[in-house]
Amino acid sequence: MLLKKINTSSSTTGLSVALVIMIASTSVAVADPVTFFDLVGDLKPATASKNMLIVKSLQSPGTVEACTVDYNLSGSPTIASMNGTLGSTSTTFSNTFWTTWNAPKWKLAEWQSVFSFCDTNSISLLSGQSLNLKRPGEESVTSTNAKSLWFNQDSVTIGLRSVSQYKALYGLNLTGGAFYRDGTIKDWPALLLSTPFHNDSHRAPLGTYSSIQFGFTGRLLAASINTSNVTGTPPLGAQTNYDSNKHRSQFRMFIPIGWEDLSHTVSGCYNSDGSPVAYSSSLPKECAFNGKYLHYGIQLYNDVDNYKAESLALDIGTNLWMYNQNLSVLFPSLGASNPFKVANPSTSTTLTTDILVEAKRTIKMLETKQNTNNAGKADSQKVFYIPPRLTNETDDQYFQHFSLSSVNIGFESPGLSQLQFEISDFKLIGTPN
Repeated sequence: MLLKKINTSSSTTGLSVALVIMIASTSVAVADPVTFFDLVGDLKPATASKNMLIVKSLQSPGTVEACTVDYNLSGSPTIASMNGTLGSTSTTFSNTFWTTWNAPKWKLAEWQSVFSFCDTNSISLLSGQSLNLKRPGEESVTSTNAKSLWFNQDSVTIGLRSVSQYKALYGLNLTGGAFYRDGTIKDWPALLLSTPFHNDSHRAPLGTYSSIQFGFTGRLLAASINTSNVTGTPPLGAQTNYDSNKHRSQFRMFIPIGWEDLSHTVSGCYNSDGSPVAYSSSLPKECAFNGKYLHYGIQLYNDVDNYKAESLALDIGTNLWMYNQNLSVLFPSLGASNPFKVANPSTSTTLTTDILVEAKRTIKMLETKQNTNNAGKADSQKVFYIPPRLTNETDDQYFQHFSLSSVNIGFESPGLSQLQFEISDFKLIGTPN
């Protein structure tokens, strides 16, 4: 029985009257919302120690350059090296590294970076209730850092100065500045925070949730971009002029959309213990799609475009497709001017949407696109942006194969730039069916 209280008032006396109405009700179990990640809440210093893995380079098999940072509110942070070699067989180091890598907590990738937070001349300190990580570049400790991180109680701030990277790689031009990279190799620095989702299975099957709410609040604190030609003779790998096709820096996020045949609809794709069979041509062709995913991306800032247009491109590193959602289409209320385009230290912008709707829309759009492109082609000539449907699958059955399982966010800077971004909220919350 539900008691409902209604406050009302008498038109003649003006006295407030409380009416209590008894309403028969039936108890219905409602599943609690699931918070897949909460960047600020997960990373802010607390009484209990927190640990973050930082990876400068990773080759499997091959060498790993990495470290861990332990921090809490009661003492100085500690940085411990985790360098080693990943072989084709299991070793103590391999097991420790992959356990740390796959743990449901945040890690930081510093791909291609010359300067790492793991280096011995990095600075880590606890200031008040904030963790500050700084890595000096080619200048002294007291000058601008090559990179920085601040984990505060109410925000996370990421800073990247790529000028330091290119001075170290290519030396100084005649005016004492840096040369531009020429694009022959992937040598630009990245600073990317990422995590698998904080739920038991580390994934959010699209068919299991009625909504998946995306929430983000942030602001671009600083953006200094060099586009002027420089003087001097560039060394191998460098050039003297800015090229927007090679040098546009960006702040973006990716939420991969993965595919798995969890119900084992296609026989032969899994071992008896439930693990996927290594794909070969003797298996059903559907087995080739197990574990494949689409990089679903949202670009908040780059130094060329106001809003990055919708695009689809192949990521050479993973051989998987990247889809960029136009920010102004996803959030029409932003208007003609991108609020993240110009540095605005005093005003943050909040974005909210049901990312489940967008994920399903993207899957259907890319399915239609690839079906059109693949019509009449032999299997060997077909290109798949996303795994295709199994035979006679409905939309709901098709969506059930897909899931969200991780997120990454941060800077990539192929140009000569100095950038800083503050995030005061970034989370994903699912409401189960």
